[in-house]
Order: sequence, then structure tokens, then C-alpha cells
Amino acid sequence: MAGQNSSEPSYSQSKDVPWYHADISDKVTPEVHYFLEIYAGIPPKDTISHVHTIRDKAWCIRSYPCTGMGTFLTPTINFSPAYKQILSLLRSNLMHHHKLLDIGCFVGQDLRRLVFDGALSENLYAMDIVSFWDIGYELYRDRDRFHATFFEADLLKLDESENEVVTSLRGDVDVIWIANLLHQWDWETQFKALRQIIALSKPGTIVAGQHAGMTPGRLHGAYEGHTGSYMHDGETWRTLWEQLCSESGTRWEIEVGKLVEWEDVGIDVERVKDFVGETKPLVFVIKRFDAGDDHSA
Repeated sequence: MAGQNSSEPSYSQSKDVPWYHADISDKVTPEVHYFLEIYAGIPPKDTISHVHTIRDKAWCIRSYPCTGMGTFLTPTINFSPAYKQILSLLRSNLMHHHKLLDIGCFVGQDLRRLVFDGALSENLYAMDIVSFWDIGYELYRDRDRFHATFFEADLLKLDESENEVVTSLRGDVDVIWIANLLHQWDWETQFKALRQIIALSKPGTIVAGQHAGMTPGRLHGAYEGHTGSYMHDGETWRTLWEQLCSESGTRWEIEVGKLVEWEDVGIDVERVKDFVGETKPLVFVIKRFDAGDDHSA
């Protein structure tokens, strides 16, 4: 049942919602066509039907907006200001085995983009509160060659997990990618989620991603039974991280933390404007430093 876990909102299975688009052909851009043809081996004549079949299977698992609108077809990690740096780490001296964890990985579209650009899939880890992992294999037809490690877990309860993969990653992740997840929660819940992320990090860890924000940053959409979602601007995002540094005793520098346009992260706003409203994506890159380094959050 959608939303059965309290860490995510409830999602109706009804298709009579603004974010379910029966036809998502417009999301199959030339770039998506090219990626599915070259990486997944999907013949161009079959791409549209293949995408719709996969989307409807994913909808039956969770009726997320990104599923209904088809925006998941476009990876977002390659739009990150840190992408070249992240890719360099994952391509560098293979003896170091730098690890990237994608939190809220969905079908693994961002991880496939990394592999397409040269990263080793063996060094990639993926986590989500519910598994779309097999759907990802169907979409990209790469079960025999994509070797990222997936585990199902709730970010807000990660410190309670006895999963062996989670245990092995604590304090040992080089890059954490988290996109389009934090904006579903209020300030206090975001703080708890980011505290869990800090526990996975070590000096030098990069945390990068994006989530919906607003100017000015404020609580949005609160009603009885729902605490609302805190939509940050650059100032409130920095304040949140200052509180995290103080509480955790770790030191972080916000290298990027700003609102941009939806087009800057690969989304054609005209195609989703009824859903995104006045929000804009807040893109961020944050790095943890040793206590002796001359940086501050």
C-alpha cells in the first residue's frame, strides 16, 4: 500500500491526479532516445512503447510524481556542478574503490549515467525505501553488466538498520547523491535525515543533489495530518547545515547551495508547470573537512 511507511507521504494509486500524464512521449527527448539506444540497446522504433510499459509498472509500486510525469527518464546527476569531480573520483585509481551512495535511487537512472560516462558499477551503491531495482533492470536491460549494490532501507531509520551493507558503509562513503527527496519533509525531519547522512560520511565526503525550494525559504503545504514540507532558499539551507555542524561536531563547507531554474537540471518547466508551481530546484554541493582544515560551513 502506497505510503504505508510514515517516512514518506501517502500516494493514491488513482491516475486521476495532475502528475499522471497518460502520454509521456514528450519526455523521451533525443538525449533519452540516444541513451536508451546506446546504453540499453533499445531499438528507436520500440522506445516509446518500452518507456510507457516500464512507467506503468513503476506506477503500480508507488505513484510518485516523477513516475506519472515521466521525468525520471532524464538523469539529473550529470547536471550537478560537482559531476566532473564525482566522475573523476569514480574513475580514478581503482585501488581506492571510491564509493558513491545514491539515496532515493528509484530505478537507478543517475547511476546508469555514471556508468555510461565511465564509472565502475561495482563501486556504486543504491538505497530506496521501496525497491524499483528490478524495474531498472527492465528499463535499461543491463542485469548481466550493471553490478551496483542495492539495499532497501528507510533513511530516517538508518541508524536502526542491521543490514550488512549499511554497516559496511557507515563512515566510509566518498560521495552521497540525494535528489528530489528532502523536500517532502519539514525542517525537523530534514535535520534527522541529514544527521543520518553525516553518519555515513568521513572527512572528504561530498554530499550533492537537489530538491525543490522557494524564495524565501519557508514551510509549505502544511495541513491537518501533514506537517508540511520545508522549501529552502540558499539562506535557510545554510542555516540548517550550520545547525547540523554544531550538533554533530563535524565541519562542512557549502560549495554550492542556490536556487536555479528547472531547465538547469534537465526539466522543461512548461511540461510540468502545473505541478512545480512557484518552486525552483535548490542545487547543492557540500564537502566535509578534517578538523584541522581551514574551512567552515
